[in-house]
Amino acid sequence: TSTNLPISNLKGFYAEGYDIQMSKKIAEEMGVQIEIVKMAWTGLIQALKEGQIDMIIAGMGDTPERKESIAFSDTYSVKKTEYVLVVQSNSKYADATSIQDFVGATVVGQINTYYDSAIDQINGVIHAPAAQDVPNMTSQLQEGLVDAIILDDDTAESKYEGDNDYRILHFSGDRGFRVDMTGACVGIRLEDTALVKKVNKALAKIDTETRAKLMEEAKANQPK
Repeated sequence: TSTNLPISNLKGFYAEGYDIQMSKKIAEEMGVQIEIVKMAWTGLIQALKEGQIDMIIAGMGDTPERKESIAFSDTYSVKKTEYVLVVQSNSKYADATSIQDFVGATVVGQINTYYDSAIDQINGVIHAPAAQDVPNMTSQLQEGLVDAIILDDDTAESKYEGDNDYRILHFSGDRGFRVDMTGACVGIRLEDTALVKKVNKALAKIDTETRAKLMEEAKANQPK
């Protein structure tokens, strides 16, 4: 389609989603061509530091721990990141109003992400071994291996909004997760200070209305 981009290291495959749309906008503002590379989440930071890639635009949050090893741009999220739980529509947890309603529930997150560590904010939770990626998390939920999966709200909405099989649970204030980051940012090598400035200059030109429109388009283009 006109919105996706080819994956350079997977011939015949294309990438789609909000991160991809923001990648395109950032590249346009910077006047550069963008090349999308598929990599395992767990290897992204090391690949960046080794020069295999120049930027991480994959919904990575600017956590204090990550800031010790790489630099981050300003956020490209539509809004400040909120964490949600996704359950099956017929789940006994479907009407939960607090993360603490998940006492005794089995919850899974993604390996080496804040999703996984945030699970322990739920008292009495059964913390499932971290999954490799979101599709694996979804499979576990579908198969009844876990009661819920944890994601940020933008990712959850892009994947599950409008799907009657799932319910996205948002929690307000102290009923929700504490999220120790601003939102999704572009990861850049610490020494590439000039690139950070260029990316931030590009992001400053992409207003909230444009970001919200790109998010809605990304949701609409998700495979059903």
